Amino acid sequence: MRMMIVGVLVLANALGCAAMVRRAPGPMKDLPVLINDPSWIRGDCQSHLRSKGTVGLCATVKLASGKVPNNPGAVAGAALEQGKPQLLDTIQKLIIRIFDDCVSSCGNIPNGPPRVQLIGRLTSSMVDALNVSDTWLAKDDNLYALVALDLGTMTKVISSSPDLDAEAKAALTNRARDALRR
Repeated sequence: MRMMIVGVLVLANALGCAAMVRRAPGPMKDLPVLINDPSWIRGDCQSHLRSKGTVGLCATVKLASGKVPNNPGAVAGAALEQGKPQLLDTIQKLIIRIFDDCVSSCGNIPNGPPRVQLIGRLTSSMVDALNVSDTWLAKDDNLYALVALDLGTMTKVISSSPDLDAEAKAALTNRARDALRR
């Protein structure tokens, strides 16, 4: 009888532990996560940004427990170091798309090599403006960081460009807003 009770307790404990862990959907599907993990860990960072009242571009970065720096500034730096390459291509494609949408109706936007250089400068400035929006420490001591570029920051980068007139800045900002809300 005693062995049966012990067996039932072991089985109940195993089932209870299994219920606390599941597989994340999406790009991180092979990663076991705890049930109380934030939605952005599972690749749903856009919904997380919207829940905070903003739109933007984002990526989830995993800092392995052995590589997590001890101070918050170093954590942010390490997360940004990993997040920048993930978002670089996305930011550049967004800028190219909004420029392409502005073929003739956006004020004085340069063409040819000056346009390519302007896209490069805006992309670089936006990548430099990325920030760590949120962090989460998993039970396995892995630290996750949400790296984001929100619409307000994108607007500031576009508005501060000396290569664009006021009409172009306004038009590009509106198109960026529209593109991010889709």
